[in-house]
Formats: sequence, structure tokens, C-alpha cells
Amino acid sequence: MKTSRSLLVCIFICIVPVAIIKAQCTGPITSTVITYDTSVVGVGKAPYIFTFPKFDATLGTLTSVRVQSVVSIQYSFTLENLDYSPRTLRHRFYRYDDITSPAVSFSHSSEYESPNYSFSMVPGFDDVRGSGPDVVVAGPLTVISADTLVNRTLFNTAAFMGPGNIAFNYATDGDVNLTSATGYFGSTTDIIKFNISYVYCSALILTSSTINLNVEKSGALSAMVKWTNSNESQAASYEVMVSSDGKNFTTAAMIPANGTFTNNIGSYQYKYEFNQPARTLYFRIKQINKDNKLEYTVIKPVSWQPREQTVHFIADQAGSSIYSNLPTAGGAAWNVDLFGVNGQLLQRNQLRATTNSTMVMKQKLQRGVYIIRAINNSTKEVITQKLLIQ
Repeated sequence: MKTSRSLLVCIFICIVPVAIIKAQCTGPITSTVITYDTSVVGVGKAPYIFTFPKFDATLGTLTSVRVQSVVSIQYSFTLENLDYSPRTLRHRFYRYDDITSPAVSFSHSSEYESPNYSFSMVPGFDDVRGSGPDVVVAGPLTVISADTLVNRTLFNTAAFMGPGNIAFNYATDGDVNLTSATGYFGSTTDIIKFNISYVYCSALILTSSTINLNVEKSGALSAMVKWTNSNESQAASYEVMVSSDGKNFTTAAMIPANGTFTNNIGSYQYKYEFNQPARTLYFRIKQINKDNKLEYTVIKPVSWQPREQTVHFIADQAGSSIYSNLPTAGGAAWNVDLFGVNGQLLQRNQLRATTNSTMVMKQKLQRGVYIIRAINNSTKEVITQKLLIQ
């Protein structure tokens, strides 16, 4: 089990056929998949924040990202005929799932409609609410079982690379369509299995390029860009290109092919310097060949962001307080929300970041699973963790 500021995150590695990948690996190298998987059990109406580690670019070349959600729903309900005449009671159950991630421009909305649950000629209302022959009880019924609501593959991978995490906001809701003069009570149990998969080549190059690119920070305001070309005799010049978002690139330098090489392999390096501190920059090389054809390397990110400290939330044995070590950089305050597993907000506090911050509970915490979400008022950083009270 691997946790990273998210809900029950685990990781596994598997090999997938090259045919499903848009960009193929070179030679005998096989595409590899790393999947981070999160599962939660809820009551059908809840906000979740699923947080996953970004792809570690030192592992290889990220070719695509798959986002998937698999949902199961159990549904129970009670209907009561509030009309004094016998009649048929029927209704439908509706399920809504909305998923967004502004960091990677991802959004998805889905709606599920259940079959029509119908009960013929239920006796008229007996003037007793909640019991009697005019009441129908059903469930738990399986509305859906391990249905895939989301299965999307993304090829714009820049936002998924580098240090830190990627967060997805996942909101669930439900509704019913009732016949008139019908009393209703319903309860839902849902299981959401949400995962993100990184498909990558373990080598640092793809078949679309003969250039092996490596970039690393060489100082607080500089990066060293190095590359080799295994087809140097065809190259006329190179452009070192840089981007702050991994999408929009500008030319940092034009470097002519030097014309001297061994075994058709040319080697280059360029020190990129800048004036303002940066968190992450993205680099690629554009090769202009002697026949004026262009080739681009894969994109390589470099980060000057310090490694995030490990954050923990720990409750005392009495369940009266929660202790944390929220990051202290900048001294910003954090808004800390405590949710039940069903998504109900139980308590909200504002904590000043210190090495030991204490959240005093208004009511003693009972045994169970809780969700804590902390939001930095200044940087808007979000930290989400599970809290288990035993």
C-alpha cells in the first residue's frame, strides 16, 4: 500500500502491448504502465479529492496517461402510497458523477438512470405513516456493478510530469423521479475505484527521434541541456526550446551542427540561464536537417521546487484533538476541514502552520474513517488524507 496525500492509494506495475500506445518505444524496449489506484466507500452524495503522484521523468519517456473510474452502487428504498385509493407506485433513481482537474484541464460529467421500479396496486393510505400494507420496502438492489464511467487516454502529458501531485475533484450526487402522492425514503452505498495510469518507455527516446535529451538544474537560475544525436551527418542545426507550461515553447538558442562526429554521433550541451526563480521548466530540442525536415525530441521537465515534506494528521486516543505538522513555509494559515466518509462536513478550523498544529474537536471522534482536507490560504495547495480512528 502506497499513500501520497490521497485516499487509499496503491501502486502496481504491469506490461501492456505496444499497440495501445500512440507513441511507440524503440527497439526491444517494452511499454510499461504504472497505475495509482484509489477506492472509497460512500453514501452516494459526497465531494472527494483524489491525489496522485506525478510521473517521475527519470523513469523514462511518458507517452500517455489514462484516467479511469469504476463505480458500483447498492440502493434501498421505501415507498408509501399517500393516496387513499389503491394505485401503482413507481420511480427511477438517477446518479451523477462530476470529475474535474484544473491542473490538467480535465473534466468529465456522467449521468446514470436506473430501470423503472414499479409496484402494482398498492393499497390506499391507512393514515399511519411509515408502516402498513400501503408501504413497499425494497433493497438493497444492485443498480450498477463495477461499471466503467470514465476511461480516457490523454496524450498531452506535460502537466503530469515533475515533482508533486496531481489532484482530481470528484463529486457524486443522486436524485429520484417519483409518482405523485408518494412517500419516499432512500439510501445508497457506492464504491468508487478511481485510478490514473502512466504509460511510458523505459528508454529515454522514442522511435520518432534519434536524439537522446537530458536536462538537469545546474543552479538556482540555470539548467544544463545535453543531447546526443545518432544521425549527426543529416543535421544542419538545433533549436533549444523552453516552456513554462509544457505546451507553449519559445526558442532559447540556435546551435549549428558542428560537423564533427564519431560513428555518426554528435554531442552537445547548452546552459540555459534565466532571471526570475522558476518552479518547473520544460525543454525540448528541434533538429533541422539538411533537407529542411524537422524532428522534435520528447519534452523533459526540470524542477527547482523543493521536495515536499511529509504531512501527517494524528488523533489522540480520546478522539478529542487532531495533531498535524502542516508545512510552515511563508507562515500561511491553512483551512482544515474534517469530513465523514459519507462526505458530511463535521468541523472546520483555521490553523497557523507550525511544527505542531492542534485541531481541537467540538465533539469526540467515534471509531471510523474520516477525511481531512487542508487548503493553504496563500498558495492554494491542497492536502487530503484519510484518518482512521480505532
